[in-house]
Amino acid sequence: MEWYWAFAFLLGWVICFMALGVPVAFAFIATNFIAVYTFTGFDANALIQVADNSTQLISRFTLGPVPMFILMGSLFFHTGLALKVFDGLDAIFGRLPGRLCYLTVAGGSIFSTLTGSSMANTAML
Repeated sequence: MEWYWAFAFLLGWVICFMALGVPVAFAFIATNFIAVYTFTGFDANALIQVADNSTQLISRFTLGPVPMFILMGSLFFHTGLALKVFDGLDAIFGRLPGRLCYLTVAGGSIFSTLTGSSMANTAML
């Protein structure tokens, strides 16, 4: 099978699931399982390999804290802490020309002191 037919097949399934109202993550998971069954000739070992690779990918330590930092960013947003930090910095910078750039850098620096990780800070912002 040519790559463009495989791409069209996978994209078609994703669009079909999304049109049915399935959440994006579940649409991708279902499309992956359909693709494994289709492209491997209904081999059960390939499906086991997909599940095993998914488990190993999730259990890596480097990606483990990212959902917690996304949760922390959401909490900062919904509690208003993020807006208070940016409002405070806006008062400090006052009428400085181009202060939005300075606010962004200073706000990112303040939030990075809370996380201690640049990857987590990027996910949180």
